Amino acid sequence: MVETFGAAHGCPKPAINEVNVALDEILSNIINYGYDKGAVGEILVRLCFEPQIILVKVEDAAKPFDPTQAPLPELGVPLHTRKIGGLGIHFVKTLMDEIVYTRIHGKNQLKLKKRLHSL
Repeated sequence: MVETFGAAHGCPKPAINEVNVALDEILSNIINYGYDKGAVGEILVRLCFEPQIILVKVEDAAKPFDPTQAPLPELGVPLHTRKIGGLGIHFVKTLMDEIVYTRIHGKNQLKLKKRLHSL
């Protein structure tokens, strides 16, 4: 979906790859941690193009989770002693230019912004 969107809007391939990695991480977290085992949920993903900006909007009714408040992973600690988790959200924060989280009417709403001129 992201590659098709990027091609339709003439987006640079590196930006599309970064959006794809970030979106994959966000969706994986919602699926794996947001809903109780066996629960059925819907995730709405919208891709929008503004001049020099890719905007990704993700909405779900999973457990509240604000990735902008997630602690930084312990990158300076040896791998074998590092706590599991947090690295994917770190990638999202690193790859995207802006992340905005809100919880409205029982739904998580996440906006990811990738500026194309920054590549």
